[in-house]
Amino acid sequence: MARSDKEPITVMYASATGTIQRLADQLVGDLCAREANVSSINMKTFAKPYSIPHGTIIYMTCTFFAGEHPPASKEFIAWLQTMNPSLRPFRDVRFAVFGMGSRNYTTFCAASKNADESIEMFGGTRILDALHLDRDEFKSDDSPYTHWKKDLFKVLGLSEQPIISTNKIIVTKNTSLPDKWVCDVLPLGYKRGTMSKVKMLSDGKVDGVVHLYEITCPCMSYEAGGHCAILPQNRAEDIKALLAKGHVSLDHECKLLAEASDIVIIEQASWVCSVVNAVLPLGRPICVLDLLSQYLDFSTVIDFNSFKELVPYVTDGAQYRQALHMLEDPTLFKTVFLDTKLNMIDVFTKFSSLKVPIHALIEHIPAMTHRMYSIASAPSYIGETRLQLIISDVDFECETLNKTIEKRPGLSTGYLSRLREGSIVFFQTFSSPIKCGDEFRGVPSITVGLGTGLAPCRSRLQHRLALRLEQLKRAAPGEFIQPLDPYMTFIGLRRESDLKELIDELRDFVRKGIATIFIAFSREEKSREWFEIIPNDADEQALADTDKTAFCAEYKCHVTRLMGECASNIRNFVTSKDTCVVTYCGKAGKVPQEIEGVILQSLVNSGMTERDANARWEKLRADQNLIFEAW
Repeated sequence: MARSDKEPITVMYASATGTIQRLADQLVGDLCAREANVSSINMKTFAKPYSIPHGTIIYMTCTFFAGEHPPASKEFIAWLQTMNPSLRPFRDVRFAVFGMGSRNYTTFCAASKNADESIEMFGGTRILDALHLDRDEFKSDDSPYTHWKKDLFKVLGLSEQPIISTNKIIVTKNTSLPDKWVCDVLPLGYKRGTMSKVKMLSDGKVDGVVHLYEITCPCMSYEAGGHCAILPQNRAEDIKALLAKGHVSLDHECKLLAEASDIVIIEQASWVCSVVNAVLPLGRPICVLDLLSQYLDFSTVIDFNSFKELVPYVTDGAQYRQALHMLEDPTLFKTVFLDTKLNMIDVFTKFSSLKVPIHALIEHIPAMTHRMYSIASAPSYIGETRLQLIISDVDFECETLNKTIEKRPGLSTGYLSRLREGSIVFFQTFSSPIKCGDEFRGVPSITVGLGTGLAPCRSRLQHRLALRLEQLKRAAPGEFIQPLDPYMTFIGLRRESDLKELIDELRDFVRKGIATIFIAFSREEKSREWFEIIPNDADEQALADTDKTAFCAEYKCHVTRLMGECASNIRNFVTSKDTCVVTYCGKAGKVPQEIEGVILQSLVNSGMTERDANARWEKLRADQNLIFEAW
């Protein structure tokens, strides 16, 4: 039966940070490799008038803050909820739902649960129980998601194993292409920016190096408080070494060795082989060095399935037997590679006789995926074509093949630290759940940033300063200037010398009346610093605490302890209006729970019962005003 004659399957996905999109792309590839008649719809581009696909729908979604559907699908869900169920828009549609969320929230996977119920209520026939997973439950090859996909293939009447062979990928070596065919492709969906500034903010002598990076792009669009996804690259030296040692070939028989300067065209039929193709420009000329550096992740720790696919390409007999032994004994594989945190490059070092066709690498080496960072600037302040990030270098220890302990940089932070001003960088921007455009709603905000988690705080502070400067520019002499929404920030750092330049910026924000800022330095001992700013011409007796701005630097103190000492300030912010926005950005662990505890205790100390304090907190959550970004 021809593919077009089979029942159509549509993967509809609603993604916020890109994870669901990657899973959807991967699922489309898995379905295509089983010769299914499959297509996909990104709910972000699904527009009115809505036409529900017929056949089978696989609906995949994350859950946004406070249990909401992500922005990508909000309009569609709102449209669906206004419809009379008797119209049954999903009649004659078979469906299955997959959702991802965090069990740290009481609204775990609320969006996918709602979608599952709604599609059935509007006439759909469920073919498989919905799967709602925590984002940390994907780390095993034996995860519930893997089993759910197998069950999905079974109910769809598809084979458990892929049935399309690798010869569907055509790699053409052509070093004499017409001049107009320039090797200047971009990863699909990403913008090309220029690294216009690389500045070291801390020397790293004690706690690690922190950099400020500035990306310039003429067609950039982003929001204060948003996120930037950086698509990193492998070290060029590592890829050149793989090619120089003859590990990679262009043909199936491994007779035509690939060279860094080779130009190849990777063509493909209408199906998708792997998630690599979500960003890989097919049918376009691309250098082998660029292909292997940008689109495949050789820096990741190798997984068992990828290793299994590479073993047939080990050409030395003794090495091949050793590799087979690891396949027969997964515990040995775990000891050699997983426990030591060795990566794909190390596999080629250990099995030096590996000779792998480039099509096999594309299919079995994990795809390069972006890393997400909080934006540390505001376009309204520094300009719409400039974007800044504050990133701490990440190193981890691994045991090398020589049994020595070696510190290695993280893939993305190592990549960024190697860039020089003028380098090209591929990136995406994502909006924030915090709407910073309007700072005149009368809603107080409390933000907490730990370490480089001060980045989104700085972004919003810049935006508020830009609004204030615009007010001053437009105001006539003596004219009333509308105050900005009350804003208080708590920042936890280790030493003042780590980010002295940024701390001076924070003092300046306070002096300009933009915010009240408290900083806790956990590893430095010094006298407390405090100053307060009162608005000009204000009646100090009539001022509420939320109308003033202040700066406080406390030393030998953790941020949650400082918050506890400022309980009255927090209580005034949380209770002065009907609602309040509370955000946190920083490491996970116990800090988010400690922040919640401090705020709840401040309410109880003000005379609230624990029940009323918890109800107030849950109202903030229901209003989508609790936003915790922890990693």
